[in-house]
Amino acid sequence: MTTNPISIDRLIEVLGIRLTDLAIFNPTLGNIDHSRDIIVLNSEFMLASELINFNYDPAKTVKAVDSAWSSRDCKISELSFDDIAWFLPYLEATENTRSLEAFQKVIQYLFSPEGCPWDNAQTAQSLRHYLIEETYELVDAIDHENEAEIMEEIGDLLAHMFMQTAIAEKNGHFTIHDVVRSANQKYVRRHPHVFTDEQQATDKPSLEGTWEAIKKKEREQRDTSRQSQESALESIPFSSPSLSRSQQVLRRADKEGIHIELDPNSELLTDEKLLLSKLLECIVAANSLEIDLEEILRDSVTRFISEFKIIETLSAGDISNLGKDEKKQPWAAMIASNMNIS
Repeated sequence: MTTNPISIDRLIEVLGIRLTDLAIFNPTLGNIDHSRDIIVLNSEFMLASELINFNYDPAKTVKAVDSAWSSRDCKISELSFDDIAWFLPYLEATENTRSLEAFQKVIQYLFSPEGCPWDNAQTAQSLRHYLIEETYELVDAIDHENEAEIMEEIGDLLAHMFMQTAIAEKNGHFTIHDVVRSANQKYVRRHPHVFTDEQQATDKPSLEGTWEAIKKKEREQRDTSRQSQESALESIPFSSPSLSRSQQVLRRADKEGIHIELDPNSELLTDEKLLLSKLLECIVAANSLEIDLEEILRDSVTRFISEFKIIETLSAGDISNLGKDEKKQPWAAMIASNMNIS
């Protein structure tokens, strides 16, 4: 391997390339800028080769200059450490298959006027059904422990994230960089025991208490830009399956001071099989009565949330100060709503 100083001007002449948008590989950056033409000098072959093999297709055609200053075309797999320099032409987004940025550009192009007519016609709302479908497919792959399918479904969800941001950017709402910044800040903020010198217990109950306190503060900060205060139950998705949504709502309400308790002697509190049996009996009975359990449970929980917001407002956000009868209102409203089923 030659290690003598190399004339960049002579390399450019031998390679027959232009200086415009040309970069010299810099090992201190730890990556390769695929969007530009790159020259790798022989002194950096060892460091660059691992990045090149990771990012470039072995069959990709590049140029190499040997010790006799002769240029040749060759494949990535044919590059030699005996050369004095390698020239890597920039990668199109469709070639740069390992780069998140390139994948984002592919999706962004599909959603541009020059891209796919179907994609370009989509809205955030029209993609909602497909997003839910892809999410369930990932859950199904995880349940089956099929690693190949998990990888594929994660890719589909990632594509949907880029689709939503492409639409948002096109409409002037936000960009993928806004999303990343917001998420980065949130996850650092919600883990003070990891990213700050703050000392606190790290058992599950303590961490959950910290997270709830942080999320409550976040809601209060968001309220400064809203006309009305955000409810503690606001962030629970309306579109979640009703049973899952019900559990989330009741858990969150419990943390806010609304405690729904069964008879302490109830076998349902100790017998999981009995609990499952009762749940399945409800499904059979609903089918017999031609009742849509999903819809009535969704409506009931929505009624609970509405009543919860009322007492939340009355208590100025501190439900613990309310009396027992007031705290029972959301649950009573939810039960009463089912009496109107016909």
